[in-house]
Amino acid sequence: MQAWISHIQGLVFRMEQSGVEVSDQDKILALTMGLPPLYDPIIINFDAMPSELLTLNNVIARLLNEEVCQSGDSKVAKDPEDEAMAVTGGSRGGRGVRNTGSDVTCFFCDGKGHFKSECPEKRAWEKLKKKLKNKVDTAVAVFCDSDFEDDVMF
Repeated sequence: MQAWISHIQGLVFRMEQSGVEVSDQDKILALTMGLPPLYDPIIINFDAMPSELLTLNNVIARLLNEEVCQSGDSKVAKDPEDEAMAVTGGSRGGRGVRNTGSDVTCFFCDGKGHFKSECPEKRAWEKLKKKLKNKVDTAVAVFCDSDFEDDVMF
């Protein structure tokens, strides 16, 4: 997302250097129009937002936050022991000992016998999500790198 924002800001800079005035609304439009469908819910949210709150800085901050939410990367440590209520039953003597019996329920697939961090369905989902993200990134890169002026005939 940061690369996309930088790309748009670079285009705006070049336009402004050539004497074209670019409003914040145009910048917001350029940022949101080039996003993949995964960002449709946040764009709908922008449409419902009061115009005085729809500032360029606010939009950029919300897009960056949305990227973090979608990628699942948070600043919180991902210690399997910290997953809320993941361990059912008692531990034997303290930290680091987990119950791996069949009474454990996965918080991802609701299956029995494994934790969310060990879930095969979650691993497959993350692999598919990464593959789709790569395809979207490639499509955006091709779209941004293409030179439309050469293809347009008047």
